[in-house]
Amino acid sequence: MSLQLPFDAQSLSGSTSEIFKKLNTWVNHAYEVTNTALINILFSKFKFEGHCNSIRKYLLMGQGDFMQYLMDLLAEELGEPAAKIYRHTLMGYLETAIRSSNAQYHENEFLHRLDIKLL
Repeated sequence: MSLQLPFDAQSLSGSTSEIFKKLNTWVNHAYEVTNTALINILFSKFKFEGHCNSIRKYLLMGQGDFMQYLMDLLAEELGEPAAKIYRHTLMGYLETAIRSSNAQYHENEFLHRLDIKLL
């Protein structure tokens, strides 16, 4: 997408206020073109809306059936000493919760980003 000037360089003559008005028009035009292109890229190529929905569903616990099932599975495991908790066990519970809830119908791109890290 090319940015075309709404006026030619020859028209940058006249009083200082006229020049600033023309430059202001050009900057506003450049802003609109750039903003439109950026929004299109964010929503189409990078699936921004899907990532926001994933944050809502999984980090903010908006996917209730998934969260409830995951917490039920983890209740006993998280009562163990930290040295006895393993990432692969927790990942198994996470995958079970996904398959047993409505989360299984979400796009795989977003489900594959769910992860467990132990500190």
